[in-house]
Amino acid sequence: MSYLHIVETQDSTGDLKTVPTETTLSVVLEKGQILVDFRADNVQDAVLRLVVPLFVAEGFDPSSAKGALDCVMAREQVGSTTTGSVALPHGRLRGISRIFAGLGLNRGGIYGGSDGKPTVVLAFVTPGETPADHLRFLSAAAKIFRNEEAVKAMLDCNEPHAVLGVIRRVENQG
Repeated sequence: MSYLHIVETQDSTGDLKTVPTETTLSVVLEKGQILVDFRADNVQDAVLRLVVPLFVAEGFDPSSAKGALDCVMAREQVGSTTTGSVALPHGRLRGISRIFAGLGLNRGGIYGGSDGKPTVVLAFVTPGETPADHLRFLSAAAKIFRNEEAVKAMLDCNEPHAVLGVIRRVENQG
């Protein structure tokens, strides 16, 4: 199921503008990134490598892009977002008009020196003005990653487009 909602945000001149926000994981990841055989030192390094480059590519300056890392790490301080083999570090940031997300996968474990877990990290930042969209996206992503067969199929993929195909199949199953 696809969710498309309207977000009201400010543009660079301070004027309010209305833009649609997509909350379907596959659609969000088409604009994001998927990294197979991904490794990171820890959750902060994972977010830095999965999400911050997306902000820079979108035209945010590096110091503004760091705000994405800061909001996710502030959320992680409240409580870890890792459950079993899946980590979903996330945050909300005012002034963005869409969801930014990066997915990293590694069957041997993402973090160096870890016990092999997590094997999947989906790091994302949603517009701060739309908490319902944030929860909708988090819920949809969690549902996909609770599907153990889907996670195994994603970990078996060697290419990002194949991972995206697995996600689409699960989404289409409802």
